[in-house]
Amino acid sequence: PPKIIIRSRYIASSLYNRLLPRWHFLQEEREKQKQQLQLEQKLDTLVDGKSKDASNNPTRNASKTKQSPSDAADLPPLHLLAGASDDVFCRQMKLDKKEYLAFKEEAVPRLKFSSQFDRWLKTGRPIDLVSG
Repeated sequence: PPKIIIRSRYIASSLYNRLLPRWHFLQEEREKQKQQLQLEQKLDTLVDGKSKDASNNPTRNASKTKQSPSDAADLPPLHLLAGASDDVFCRQMKLDKKEYLAFKEEAVPRLKFSSQFDRWLKTGRPIDLVSG
């Protein structure tokens, strides 16, 4: 297999516009999947308690075999987080591009401010309120 080399300057330059938004979006998607799975399991439990022929229902049995959120959304390789275009990232991770771009537009200023605030607390370095 070919070795993929990612230079540190690419990681640093893509931190706010690629790495952090993508990572946080994937975390949110995992949480949504986890909550959906838990909801379906609760629904199955309620229906099982009321229905004697629940084991003969193919629709409900199919939902019981769904992948867990950790199986369904594997962590992407660093080169996909740091270097891929939004199109490639969404296609490879099987994500809705419009949903990701909306999240990214909202998240970039928030993530940048959050990290600058942490730095300000530690060092006193000023916070850049201009988003780029």
